[in-house]
Amino acid sequence: MQGVRWIAAACCAMLPALACAGGLGLGTLEGTYDNGEGSVPVKGYVAVVEMASDVVPIASKPDVADCDARAPLHRETTIAWQARTRALLAINAGFFWMPAHDVPECQSATYPYKAYDFQSSLPPLMGHAPAVLALRRKGPPAIDYADHVEASRFDVIVSGDWIRGKDGAVVHRELLVDETHVNPTLDLDPRMAVGIQRDTGRVVVVMVEGRRPDSKGLSLKGLASVMRACGVTDAINLDGGGSATFSYAPALEPVAVKALKPIPLGQVCDPEALKTGPLSLAIKQHPLDTPLRSHAPGGREVSETGPDKGFRRVLTNLGFSFGEHATLESTEPTQ
Repeated sequence: MQGVRWIAAACCAMLPALACAGGLGLGTLEGTYDNGEGSVPVKGYVAVVEMASDVVPIASKPDVADCDARAPLHRETTIAWQARTRALLAINAGFFWMPAHDVPECQSATYPYKAYDFQSSLPPLMGHAPAVLALRRKGPPAIDYADHVEASRFDVIVSGDWIRGKDGAVVHRELLVDETHVNPTLDLDPRMAVGIQRDTGRVVVVMVEGRRPDSKGLSLKGLASVMRACGVTDAINLDGGGSATFSYAPALEPVAVKALKPIPLGQVCDPEALKTGPLSLAIKQHPLDTPLRSHAPGGREVSETGPDKGFRRVLTNLGFSFGEHATLESTEPTQ
């Protein structure tokens, strides 16, 4: 192990451009958003992850029932999943996970699997491929439509598509942000989005609370504006609403936290842009040695007891592990 560390250190010294130690920036958002019918209060959370050789993206493993959807799909709260996998940063995600090897056809990057009360074979996709977030341990992340992503090069892929109710209709979601547009949807809701900065390879996570007196949520258009203000070139909207969960738990890996390179959010997100147009938001840096978690949304399919009480059980969670103990795959509970 000492030899491996020495080699890694030598490589970093000879190749300064190689990101060998991961970085993390955490913060909160607070202010108002004008949705055209007046200003509403908004609170949210921001994380900026600098991908490096010691930063590992992890996600929920595929459910054995995904391919025919006739058995109950496994759901788990983001909080419980985080405690089990020891991911320092964890969020609820989209509806798809894929390793870089040997998966059934229904787990390919062009086939989502989220299903509510759906009891027959999954329908074929129509129209364009779904938008996906693709992450890997060594190499830049990608956000694009699935037919433009070489899936085998990535460790984790999350899709924004989902299957609507018993009719089995597949809803294709556009990218939240790309080179030419932002999503124009105006409905206010809790939101979860992930973006990337192509020039730096950084991953930007934004979660906005909603349906609360102190935070009514954001429209997708407003969420896209926040992403743009944080230097994001491409972004994907993941599962929001009552599923939206953000959790940073430094006590899970205190040694890894001490080794993290702090990222000042003021150098990532433009404070002036966050106060432009309908946005009037302030961003505040949060210390890496202190936990940061969104409020439990309550509602249906939530945990009734324990440390994750009030959080919704979801099909897919996404997180980041840091340091030498980071593992590429999460460990699913025994059935």
